Amino acid sequence: TDFETLSQVGNWPGMDFALASYGYLYHTKYDAFETISESTLQHIGDNLLPLTIGLAQAEELLDVERYREDSPTFFDFMHLFKITYKRAVAYAVNCTVAIVGLGLIV
Repeated sequence: TDFETLSQVGNWPGMDFALASYGYLYHTKYDAFETISESTLQHIGDNLLPLTIGLAQAEELLDVERYREDSPTFFDFMHLFKITYKRAVAYAVNCTVAIVGLGLIV
């Protein structure tokens, strides 16, 4: 799944939700809301609502400044390894690409 690389390569904690029915349609042009049964949607809702309430009531939300860090940018490369860097690096890379792009246009 999409979270697999981050959990294995990056060893990051998290939750992954996937539907087993019609799994062969996942991330194809045939992956559509209509292929999900009403009972499956109910099951997902029965699980996500208490999770959402629990996360909304998390103690960490009482003092968000205590947990604030420089938000990382991250992605995996072909499910082989994780690349991560700080916001300042992402900003510098984006500005550089924009300037070079504008230079090529002009």
